Amino acid sequence: MEYVKGKSINEFLYDNPDKVLDIFNQTIEGFKYLEENNILHRDIRPENILVSENGIVKIIDFGFGKQIDFGKKNKSISLNWRYIPPKDFEEKIYDFKTEIYFIGKLFEEIILNIENIEFIYSATISKMILNDHAKRIDSFFDIYRELISQETTDFEFSVYEKKAYQDFAECIMKIYSKKSNDVEYAKNIEQIIRDLEELYKNSILENFVQNNSSLTRIFIKGNYKFYPKIQFKVVILYSFIKLLKSISENKRKIVINNLWQRFDSIPIIEEYNYIDDLPF
Repeated sequence: MEYVKGKSINEFLYDNPDKVLDIFNQTIEGFKYLEENNILHRDIRPENILVSENGIVKIIDFGFGKQIDFGKKNKSISLNWRYIPPKDFEEKIYDFKTEIYFIGKLFEEIILNIENIEFIYSATISKMILNDHAKRIDSFFDIYRELISQETTDFEFSVYEKKAYQDFAECIMKIYSKKSNDVEYAKNIEQIIRDLEELYKNSILENFVQNNSSLTRIFIKGNYKFYPKIQFKVVILYSFIKLLKSISENKRKIVINNLWQRFDSIPIIEEYNYIDDLPF
């Protein structure tokens, strides 16, 4: 592994309390990446989350790490836990919600030990450290979305930027019909932009996008339904691409998160709908 010249996360934040919001955000994004790749760290403690001299969070020591099989319950492992284990351990569960608990406890400890610290994510921490596995916030992705939502008030969008987003969001929501409970939203914003540009390149001589499935699958992965005959103007697609390419990374996150919020309202496919789809 790369050599990281820096300090453990608690040491760094004791010396740099003004960096706590950035370090918390970076840590959540790091564990969100592990979650997306189905990797449990399983040894969360300050010594295993370093901050480099440049202020970059580095998650280290994957000696107990495990790529999980979602077909099986993941039993906890025997370690000297720094924090009191949650109720999950009584049920012999160790999953990403368990990792959320330990990250929450880690930051809770740091915040309690730093005087006069401004931490705006206390409500999120409270959801992370709930002892009951069923009541705890579901995923690092959900935490990531909460953080973006809380940052929204710090950014201003121009009239043009709002119109480009709203036109695109309203039109694409007319195309989606229903989705299953287990769909995933595309999270890699750079990849979303590349896919949109490819779609635009293939539609540049048209007034409307020729294949709605090419558009819908850019944003939602899994089982969903859409209306293939609803027309989506290419000029709206172009304006949205131009918007994403012209704004900052933080603004991009806000735009995509607002799309996710709209996608949350897509009706869920009921079980009987699957029967209706059978070809006999």
